[in-house]
Amino acid sequence: MTNNARVQSALKATPFQQLEALLKARMPGQKGSVFSREALRQGDGFNFAALYSALYRADWSHSSHPNIPVDCAAFTAPMPGYVDVVALADLPPQLDVILSGDGTGDVEAYVNGEHLPARPVVGYCTIVLGTDEHAERVFAVFPGDPLRATRIPSSSLYGMPDTTAEHAMADGFVYAKVEF
Repeated sequence: MTNNARVQSALKATPFQQLEALLKARMPGQKGSVFSREALRQGDGFNFAALYSALYRADWSHSSHPNIPVDCAAFTAPMPGYVDVVALADLPPQLDVILSGDGTGDVEAYVNGEHLPARPVVGYCTIVLGTDEHAERVFAVFPGDPLRATRIPSSSLYGMPDTTAEHAMADGFVYAKVEF
Protein backbone atom coordinates (compact mmCIF):
# COMPACT_ATOMS: atom_id res chain seq x y z
CA MET A 1 0.00 0.00 0.00
CA THR A 2 1.38 3.44 -0.87
CA ASN A 3 1.90 6.12 1.78
CA ASN A 4 -0.96 8.15 0.32
CA ALA A 5 -3.32 5.17 0.29
CA ARG A 6 -2.35 4.28 3.87
CA VAL A 7 -3.11 7.79 5.16
CA GLN A 8 -6.35 7.95 3.14
CA SER A 9 -7.44 4.60 4.56
CA ALA A 10 -6.68 5.76 8.12
CA LEU A 11 -8.61 9.00 7.58
CA LYS A 12 -11.63 6.97 6.44
CA ALA A 13 -11.30 4.45 9.31
CA THR A 14 -11.09 7.07 12.08
CA PRO A 15 -14.48 7.62 13.76
CA PHE A 16 -15.95 10.93 12.61
CA GLN A 17 -16.23 12.54 16.06
CA GLN A 18 -12.62 11.67 16.92
CA LEU A 19 -11.32 12.97 13.58
CA GLU A 20 -13.46 16.10 13.79
CA ALA A 21 -12.04 16.92 17.25
CA LEU A 22 -8.45 16.35 16.05
CA LEU A 23 -8.86 18.54 12.99
CA LYS A 24 -10.88 21.34 14.57
CA ALA A 25 -8.14 21.76 17.18
CA ARG A 26 -5.72 22.60 14.33
CA MET A 27 -7.91 25.17 12.57
CA PRO A 28 -6.77 28.80 12.35
CA GLY A 29 -7.82 30.75 15.42
CA GLN A 30 -7.35 27.86 17.87
CA LYS A 31 -4.61 27.76 20.52
CA GLY A 32 -1.53 25.70 19.87
CA SER A 33 -0.09 24.55 16.55
CA VAL A 34 -2.51 25.34 13.74
CA PHE A 35 -2.63 25.13 9.97
CA SER A 36 -2.35 28.37 8.06
CA ARG A 37 -5.38 29.79 6.30
CA GLU A 38 -3.47 29.44 3.01
CA ALA A 39 -3.15 25.68 3.54
CA LEU A 40 -6.91 25.37 3.89
CA ARG A 41 -8.11 27.58 1.06
CA GLN A 42 -10.96 25.98 -0.75
CA GLY A 43 -13.15 28.42 -2.58
CA ASP A 44 -13.78 31.35 -0.29
CA GLY A 45 -13.28 29.69 3.06
CA PHE A 46 -11.63 27.20 5.34
CA ASN A 47 -13.30 24.70 7.60
CA PHE A 48 -13.20 21.09 8.77
CA ALA A 49 -14.05 19.80 5.28
CA ALA A 50 -11.27 21.88 3.71
CA LEU A 51 -8.69 20.50 6.15
CA TYR A 52 -9.91 16.92 5.66
CA SER A 53 -9.74 17.37 1.89
CA ALA A 54 -6.24 18.89 2.05
CA LEU A 55 -4.99 15.98 4.18
CA TYR A 56 -6.66 13.44 1.92
CA ARG A 57 -5.11 14.93 -1.24
CA ALA A 58 -1.65 15.54 0.26
CA ASP A 59 1.48 13.77 -0.98
CA TRP A 60 2.64 11.84 2.10
CA SER A 61 6.19 10.65 2.82
CA HIS A 62 7.10 8.19 5.57
CA SER A 63 8.80 9.91 8.47
CA SER A 64 10.65 8.92 11.60
CA HIS A 65 11.15 10.97 14.73
CA PRO A 66 12.20 9.93 18.24
CA ASN A 67 8.95 11.33 19.69
CA ILE A 68 6.78 8.99 17.61
CA PRO A 69 5.75 5.90 19.62
CA VAL A 70 7.26 2.67 18.25
CA ASP A 71 3.81 1.16 17.63
CA CYS A 72 2.76 4.12 15.44
CA ALA A 73 3.69 5.29 11.97
CA ALA A 74 4.29 8.91 10.99
CA PHE A 75 4.06 10.64 7.63
CA THR A 76 4.76 14.20 6.53
CA ALA A 77 3.30 16.26 3.71
CA PRO A 78 3.75 19.80 2.44
CA MET A 79 1.11 21.83 4.27
CA PRO A 80 2.06 25.10 5.99
CA GLY A 81 1.19 25.94 9.54
CA TYR A 82 2.26 27.64 12.74
CA VAL A 83 3.93 25.80 15.61
CA ASP A 84 3.63 26.51 19.31
CA VAL A 85 6.92 24.95 20.46
CA VAL A 86 10.30 26.49 19.68
CA ALA A 87 13.91 25.51 20.35
CA LEU A 88 15.38 27.87 22.93
CA ALA A 89 18.67 27.78 21.01
CA ASP A 90 16.89 29.49 18.10
CA LEU A 91 15.83 32.44 20.27
CA PRO A 92 17.81 35.52 21.30
CA PRO A 93 19.77 34.57 24.47
CA GLN A 94 18.28 37.43 26.50
CA LEU A 95 14.66 36.81 25.48
CA ASP A 96 12.42 36.59 28.53
CA VAL A 97 11.31 33.07 29.43
CA ILE A 98 8.74 32.19 32.06
CA LEU A 99 9.01 28.92 33.97
CA SER A 100 5.65 27.66 35.13
CA GLY A 101 4.48 24.59 37.00
CA ASP A 102 2.02 22.30 35.27
CA GLY A 103 0.40 20.89 38.41
CA THR A 104 2.37 17.62 38.33
CA GLY A 105 5.54 18.85 40.02
CA ASP A 106 7.16 19.57 36.66
CA VAL A 107 7.97 22.94 35.16
CA GLU A 108 7.70 24.03 31.51
CA ALA A 109 9.28 27.01 29.78
CA TYR A 110 7.07 29.56 28.01
CA VAL A 111 7.85 32.51 25.76
CA ASN A 112 5.49 35.32 24.88
CA GLY A 113 4.81 35.05 21.15
CA GLU A 114 4.43 38.82 21.00
CA HIS A 115 8.18 39.08 21.71
CA LEU A 116 9.16 36.90 18.76
CA PRO A 117 10.04 38.54 15.43
CA ALA A 118 7.40 36.38 13.73
CA ARG A 119 5.12 33.50 14.57
CA PRO A 120 7.08 30.26 14.03
CA VAL A 121 6.08 28.86 10.61
CA VAL A 122 6.72 25.44 9.07
CA GLY A 123 5.98 24.27 5.55
CA TYR A 124 4.85 20.74 6.38
CA CYS A 125 2.62 18.74 8.67
CA THR A 126 2.89 15.37 10.39
CA ILE A 127 0.17 12.77 10.72
CA VAL A 128 0.54 9.91 13.22
CA LEU A 129 -1.28 6.64 12.58
CA GLY A 130 -1.81 3.85 15.05
CA THR A 131 -3.88 0.69 15.35
CA ASP A 132 -7.07 0.92 17.35
CA GLU A 133 -9.72 -1.83 17.30
CA HIS A 134 -7.87 -3.69 14.52
CA ALA A 135 -7.83 -0.77 12.09
CA GLU A 136 -5.18 1.83 11.45
CA ARG A 137 -6.53 5.24 12.42
CA VAL A 138 -5.37 8.84 12.79
CA PHE A 139 -4.00 9.40 16.29
CA ALA A 140 -2.66 12.93 15.74
CA VAL A 141 -2.12 15.54 13.05
CA PHE A 142 -0.26 18.85 13.43
CA PRO A 143 2.02 21.30 11.65
CA GLY A 144 5.74 20.55 11.98
CA ASP A 145 7.52 17.91 14.03
CA PRO A 146 6.17 16.11 17.11
CA LEU A 147 7.82 18.40 19.66
CA ARG A 148 6.78 19.11 23.22
CA ALA A 149 7.97 21.77 25.59
CA THR A 150 10.70 20.43 27.88
CA ARG A 151 9.45 19.38 31.31
CA ILE A 152 11.83 19.44 34.27
CA PRO A 153 11.06 18.48 37.88
CA SER A 154 10.62 21.68 39.86
CA SER A 155 12.90 20.31 42.59
CA SER A 156 15.87 20.48 40.19
CA LEU A 157 15.50 24.21 39.53
CA TYR A 158 17.18 26.85 41.61
CA GLY A 159 16.23 29.96 39.64
CA MET A 160 13.33 32.35 39.67
CA PRO A 161 10.21 31.81 37.53
CA ASP A 162 11.29 34.64 35.22
CA THR A 163 14.52 33.97 33.37
CA THR A 164 16.10 34.23 29.91
CA ALA A 165 16.45 31.75 27.07
CA GLU A 166 20.15 31.44 27.88
CA HIS A 167 19.53 30.63 31.57
CA ALA A 168 16.63 28.30 30.78
CA MET A 169 18.96 26.29 28.51
CA ALA A 170 21.56 26.19 31.31
CA ASP A 171 18.84 24.74 33.57
CA GLY A 172 18.24 21.96 31.02
CA PHE A 173 15.34 23.29 28.97
CA VAL A 174 15.55 22.62 25.22
CA TYR A 175 12.10 23.62 23.96
CA ALA A 176 9.64 26.25 25.11
CA LYS A 177 5.93 26.66 24.50
CA VAL A 178 4.89 29.81 22.65
CA GLU A 179 1.93 31.64 24.18
CA PHE A 180 -0.02 34.27 22.25
